[in-house]
Amino acid sequence: MKAKNIFFTIILFSIAFIAPAQEFLSSNVRVFRETGETISFSENEIAVIKLNPQTNQFRADFCVLLTRKNDTIEEMNQQLSLDFKGQFPISDLDFYDLEGGSRKLYTIVGELTINNITKTYTKIDFTLHRSNFPNIYSPNVLSYPYNINFQLEINPTDFCLENILPDCPRTIFVEVKDGIINKFSNGNGKPHCDTRY
Repeated sequence: MKAKNIFFTIILFSIAFIAPAQEFLSSNVRVFRETGETISFSENEIAVIKLNPQTNQFRADFCVLLTRKNDTIEEMNQQLSLDFKGQFPISDLDFYDLEGGSRKLYTIVGELTINNITKTYTKIDFTLHRSNFPNIYSPNVLSYPYNINFQLEINPTDFCLENILPDCPRTIFVEVKDGIINKFSNGNGKPHCDTRY
């Protein structure tokens, strides 16, 4: 009996080790900072956007650097953890018919977390359009046939950013254009954020 238990335990561990890890595709993000009459922006930030087909939970995990190119090295290390999650309003996105509705505006209500402070975010308005590159990157990458466009408008004082950021902007806009929506079945897969100088 013990031999059978050991045999089954070895098989289970072997299956766990050979099961492929799920990979996620990142999307490009632009950040705009409004300070008085001045608006500055940065590109090449990233987000990993995910949608769970069983629960319809939508999640966007961002790697966003909210400083400018001419800030000091110490200031440039202010990489912020910025995450949004909410319920996606469309069921079965794989089979959703977008014909004639590519300009339609959809809405997600959810929570925005920045540096461990969570606030109910009024809503994200977004649009969808058919992806030109569906699921061709890797057998471990599963994505939906539509790309997403949306923008987050952030009041820095809601998240105590005036205590972190020098010359704190009045408003921060985080924009995703042509975002890839990854399929996922659990909460793992948050992007590793590298500070860029």
